[in-house]
Amino acid sequence: MQKPNAYLFAKGAPVNRTDPSGLLSLDVFENAGSALSVAGIVYAGLSFGEDAAEAATAGVIADIGITGLCEAGAAVMGGRAGAVAATPYRTAIGAAAGTYVSSNYQKGLT
Repeated sequence: MQKPNAYLFAKGAPVNRTDPSGLLSLDVFENAGSALSVAGIVYAGLSFGEDAAEAATAGVIADIGITGLCEAGAAVMGGRAGAVAATPYRTAIGAAAGTYVSSNYQKGLT
């Protein structure tokens, strides 16, 4: 009996943790978060106009960037176990940064 391949999504390359072709992802939470981000940008644009959509986009970019920096820092300090343990904190910090940026975003600063 063959065992299921836990790294099938990465074509057996768990270090990369990605699908090299970019066609398959089993990370449900990441995909749901991306869908919600896009939906939030579209909603802001349709409901409040172009400036609101731009502010929402800036917030999503800040969220992703800060979350990534927190994950990288946790991984450097504590290895993979540290990165996993930091998940709720990095997610909360990234979300807070995204919220701050989108609510304070001003187009065309002079």
